[in-house]
Amino acid sequence: MKQYFVSVACCFVNILSYCTRLNINIAILEMVRKNDSTFTLAPYNESNFNSITNRPNQGMVIPAVFTLLSKWASAGERSILVSIVFAGKAFGGVIASYTSGLICSSYEIGGWPMSFYIYSMVGAVLAILWITFVSESPAEQDECTFISNTPNKNKSRAIPLYDIFTSKPVWAIAVAKFATTFAYNFFLIEVPTFFSNMFGVNVKKIGLLTSLPSFIAAVTGLLSAAVADYIIQQKYLSILKTRHLFVVLGVVLSIVGFIPLVVTGYNVLAVEILYIVFFAVHGFNSASVFPNAMDITDDYAGFVAGVTHTFASCTGIIIPIVTGLLIKEQNSLEPWIVLFFLTGGINLLGMVYFIMFSEAEQQVWSEQNDNEDERSGLIIK
Repeated sequence: MKQYFVSVACCFVNILSYCTRLNINIAILEMVRKNDSTFTLAPYNESNFNSITNRPNQGMVIPAVFTLLSKWASAGERSILVSIVFAGKAFGGVIASYTSGLICSSYEIGGWPMSFYIYSMVGAVLAILWITFVSESPAEQDECTFISNTPNKNKSRAIPLYDIFTSKPVWAIAVAKFATTFAYNFFLIEVPTFFSNMFGVNVKKIGLLTSLPSFIAAVTGLLSAAVADYIIQQKYLSILKTRHLFVVLGVVLSIVGFIPLVVTGYNVLAVEILYIVFFAVHGFNSASVFPNAMDITDDYAGFVAGVTHTFASCTGIIIPIVTGLLIKEQNSLEPWIVLFFLTGGINLLGMVYFIMFSEAEQQVWSEQNDNEDERSGLIIK
């Protein structure tokens, strides 16, 4: 059961990571509003606003987590352990959406600067607890025998860079992550601005509107991961087919969520339905794309996760550029509809690419002879 303790600890790290990320998006609105009473929430011609509020997540949490979990997770537990970690993303969205909006608009306790102080103090406490209680690998011999999938885990090995960067399964993960992260960042960063521009929603209300879908994403992520692991353990489907099943369910159901938006148009309820449906099915990635790095490699899961996450993080640069090009009038609905369907189309393409090229077996370069490791010159402990 220690592997679940480690996964929960990683979840808290992820919560804090996404709290600090989202807090910037909310705090910047109050920073500018306080200094400029004429400020509106969508001056897309101002590069300073977009560059700050849409900055990609520059952290090392993801590769570190996958490196750790690769030493703790058995093949039949990968989905649930990863889903626990990524539930932190959703819970972080819930916490930050509500607390940051409340703190930033409460000038009697210091306003937006106080939100940064609070998250910094929480981070310090979490760091102390992590150093004290979390270990790198299973401490007991029986757990180590059951969980470890390959011998000599602590031996230094060179990362086979060429093999990884030319691996179709790695690119399948990268493209799928790019697609799903594009959608996630669009809904997380741009849709709150849409709520404000189109419906005049204030910062407190935005926090409430965005908190429920994130919570649902965490719940569906945990449930889908538990179902996926059960399917794999009972051998109803192979690991690869299970991953494909949940990526298809996630993308298809998210596209279905666009229907109310088309039917009702200028309607905050339709957008909220789409918002909830998207975040709910986004949780299915915990049973499909996210654990796939550990499916194809044990020793290099952290590196593969880091590379693919970096590629996916480029969406933080692309989204504000695309949004700025399309949104010329802040109160016009049609460009936003284009953005919604562009997001759905990218998600669909990512699903197709993942199904075509993904695998769920340890790759040859992951099991290569130690004598061949010297060629890359990059050592992993």
